[in-house]
Order: sequence, then structure tokens, then C-alpha cells
Amino acid sequence: MMKELLSVIITAYNVEQYLEQCIESVLHQSYIDIEIIVVNDGSDDNSSIIIDRFASKNPRIKVIHKKNEGVIKARYDGIRIANGDFVTFVDGDDWIEPDMYTNLMESLLKNNADMIASGIIRYYSDSYKKFEKNIIEAGYYNKFQIIEHIIPNMLWDLKNDKHGIDPSLCTKIFNCHKLFKSMCKLIQEKYEFHYGEDIAILYPFILNIDSIVISDQKYYYHRQRRHNELANYITDENYLEKLFDLYKYLKGEFYSNKNLLIEQLDYFYINSVNIRKKCYNELAETVKYMFPFDRITKGSKIVLYGAGVVGNTFYNQLLKLNYCKVILWVDKNYLNYSTKNVDIKSVSDILTVEYDHIVICSSTKEISDCIKQELIEMGIEQDIIV
Repeated sequence: MMKELLSVIITAYNVEQYLEQCIESVLHQSYIDIEIIVVNDGSDDNSSIIIDRFASKNPRIKVIHKKNEGVIKARYDGIRIANGDFVTFVDGDDWIEPDMYTNLMESLLKNNADMIASGIIRYYSDSYKKFEKNIIEAGYYNKFQIIEHIIPNMLWDLKNDKHGIDPSLCTKIFNCHKLFKSMCKLIQEKYEFHYGEDIAILYPFILNIDSIVISDQKYYYHRQRRHNELANYITDENYLEKLFDLYKYLKGEFYSNKNLLIEQLDYFYINSVNIRKKCYNELAETVKYMFPFDRITKGSKIVLYGAGVVGNTFYNQLLKLNYCKVILWVDKNYLNYSTKNVDIKSVSDILTVEYDHIVICSSTKEISDCIKQELIEMGIEQDIIV
């Protein structure tokens, strides 16, 4: 029977619209031995009222009201008063599945590990969610295996051009004492990142622990912005300066492992610099997707399925070359996409138009296969799906 106390730290800054759902999802966890610490990071909306209302009715909830100092300091203030042997985090605009902590704690304690990392659900709407797991294979890793198999790819997997372990602290449970020591060091440095806060904590922490469990299970709903809506940290005029502060901090932390991590750090930094291009209506990602010209006859009428990076890349290639006529562009999450040139429509609109081919715009075979199967179930002939 699990008795170890888990401290759940919820950070909230002006999230009154979502905060009740967030707190309720933690209160309704099947794992009973938890304490909940809600840190109100200087909200000027009704978040503080909502937090106090919950705390007045639930003795498991502790509350910290403080001035706004950013998420790193808010989490640090929360962990300072945590009594749990283990700790995890939830952002105030997200929520979690009821069995998240029962399942993760069971695996964590069974393996006597310092940390467990799970997958994540990117939530765009009730009808559109992305289920993502870590690139690093699921399983238990001891200290030697961490050095051999995790550190070489954890910050940036060069083959897949993304994080090997997703940086979010909210999809993980940590040994509380060890994480507190790691966060104390970061606080003492007095950096103000406002970008990559989780990155500054997670990867240096992994360098100093003895064991990790990676799980492919997904319980955490991470609420996403509309496709054309930029985060404040990207539009911040000091974004590049703050990014460089993060780079310098990590470079110092990685010094003893520089042969394994500096190349990853450089690739992460270059990718993050490119994100700034979004402020100027440019695609941040390097163009690495080619429209299937070899499978589509010039002049064909096509439907593009997918309005993300791949879809935009294909559309721009066709626009420049005047190769095919895009009669319809669809996406499950069409309400959250907008382009300058064409409206993104619902997938069901495919049934209302005539076309020669449907081109699936996805970077992964797994997602492409799922979309293809859905189209076949809609009555679309397999041979015309590319």
C-alpha cells in the first residue's frame, strides 16, 4: 500500500477561466496521499478568490499569495514548504487524468527511482488533441544507463530535431529533496529566463540523479494557444537576451558533460532563435518537407489534410510553382488555424468537393497512418490518398 506523501504544486497567474478545472482535477486524484500547494503568482484577476474558496473547503490545500516573480520563483516558493517525499507540478490552466499520480507513483516506487517522466496531451479542443511521448524509449534507467542512453539525447535529439525528453516539469514526479537542492542553486544564480524555465531545472537535475523511469503513458492535458497566437515570451523585445542567459546558465551546468551536451545545447539554441521569426510572420522551422511531386500529376485538384508546419510548407511550394490546384485545405483543429491565403475547413468538408488526391501533411508515419484509416472509414478510396 502506497503511503509516501506527494506534494502537488499548482502555479497560477491570471488563469481564472481555467483554474477551477485544474484544482478539481488534482483533488479528484485516486492517489490519496497528496498535499496541494497553490501558488498565486501575483494574479490581478479573480484567481486569488477561486484559490481561497477551494482552500477554505479542503484542508489538503495550502495557499501562497505572492507578488509576480515568474514561474521558477513560484515553484521554488511552493517546494520550500512542501512536506512530501516526492513533488510534481501543474500549471493553473492545465488539468490531469484522475489516475495520473496513482499509476506514476506505483512505477516510481516499484523502481525506487529519483524521477519518472510520462507523455503529454497537447489540448487544442475537445475534438483535437495530440498525444505525445518522449523520444527516449520507455523503461528503467540506472546511473550508468542514464549516462549511456539518456544524456546523449535528452536536451535535443538531433535525429528527430526535438527534445529527447520533453522539458515540462508537469509530466514528471521528482525526489523532492534532490529537486529542491537543484532549484536552490538556480535561484541563487538570480537568472530571469521567462523562457525555458523548465529546461533550466530538468536537464541539470538529470545529471545529478541515480535513476529514472520513462513512461509512455499520457495523463497531463497541456492547453494550447490558437495556431496564430504567439506566446508573450516570443514577442518580448528582450527574448533573445533572455534566451542567451538560459544558454549561458546551461553551458555552465553542462561543463563536466560538455562532450555529450554542448552540441545538443547549440542545436536547441539555434532552434529557439528561429522561433523569434514567428514575430515577423515567418515559419520558424527549417523547411525539410517536400511535396510528393513524384506521386501527384501536375494540374491535379488536391485536398491538403493538415495545416501545421508540413501543410504550410506544401502549400507554399505549390503556390510558388503553380503545380497543383488546392481546392480544399482541412484540419481537425480548423477553428484554431488561419492563413493569409485560404480558409482552413473541417475534415467533413472533404465529402462536399471533387478532387483527384488527398495529400496528408504530417511529419510522422504514425499520425499519417491514423489519418489515412479515418479517411478510408469515411468512404474515401485508398488509392487517392497520398
